[in-house]
Amino acid sequence: MRLDKRGYVPYSGPRLSILKRDLTYLFLEVKNMLLKKRSIVVLVFILFLMSFPVITSLTIGEFMFAGMKQEEVNQAILSQYVEFSFIILFLGLVLSAITVAPRISEEVKGGPLPLILSRPITRDEYFLLKFSSSFLYMFTLICVPPLLSVLLFMGSLPPSVHFSALYVLSRVLAIYLIYAFFLTALGLFSSSLMGSPTSASLFTFFLPWITEFVGGILRATLDLPQKYTLISLISGTLLRSSSGFVENLKGSSLTLWHQALALAILLPVLMLFTAYTVVKERQEV
Repeated sequence: MRLDKRGYVPYSGPRLSILKRDLTYLFLEVKNMLLKKRSIVVLVFILFLMSFPVITSLTIGEFMFAGMKQEEVNQAILSQYVEFSFIILFLGLVLSAITVAPRISEEVKGGPLPLILSRPITRDEYFLLKFSSSFLYMFTLICVPPLLSVLLFMGSLPPSVHFSALYVLSRVLAIYLIYAFFLTALGLFSSSLMGSPTSASLFTFFLPWITEFVGGILRATLDLPQKYTLISLISGTLLRSSSGFVENLKGSSLTLWHQALALAILLPVLMLFTAYTVVKERQEV
C-alpha cells in the first residue's frame, strides 16, 4: 500500500550564504518601507523643498556670492541647507514614529518574533538587520535629497564663484547622517521598550518635545547655562550641532556646538545599546 507524504518536504537544494541571506532580507525590508505611500509623499515633499536652493542658485547665484571669498561662499552654501534642518528633522521624526518605531514592537505583539527567531537567525543578526534597514530607509529619505540638491546647487554656480565642493559636500553629508542615525536610534529605542506599536509611535514622537520642554524649564528655573541643558533631542541639540558646521572650525576650544555634536552622537549610541540589550534579554521568545 502506497503512503502519501504528509507535511513539508525537506528542502535539499542549494542554500543561500549567511551574507546573501542577510542582504536579501535587508533590501526587502528597505524596499517595503520605501514603497509605502507615506514614504513616497514625504520623499517628494523633501525633494520639493530641496529644489529651492537650486532655483536660487540658477537665478541669482552670481549676484548672491559677488565679492565673497571662498570660505565665505562655503558657509553661505551650507547655511542654505541648515535653514531647512528643522523641517526635515520634523518630517524625519514623523517617519521614525510611524515607520521605524513599530518595527520590533509589532512583531512582539503580533507574534511573528518567536517564529523569526526559531529560524537560523540569532538575536544579534535580527537586531543588526532591523537597525541597518531602518538606517538605510532614513538615509534615503532625509539624506539623499539634500545631497542631490547640493550637487546641483554647486553645479549651477557660475565659474566666477569659487568654493570647495569637498568641504561643502562633506559637511552636508555629516549633518544629515547624524539626523538619520539619531532618528533611527530613537525609533528602535521606543520600539524595543514599548509593548505595542501605537505606544512606540507616540513615545517616539513626543519624547523630543518633552525633553525640550524639560530643558527649557531647567534653564529658566535653575538659571543654568545652555550647555548644561542640552538634553533636548531635536531643536536643542541637533540644530545647534548643525549650525556649528557652518561656523569657522578653527581653534581647539570646546564650544557649545561641539558639546551639542558630542551629545547628538552619544545619545543615539546609548539608545541603540539599550534597545539591543532589551531585545537580547527578552524572555517571551
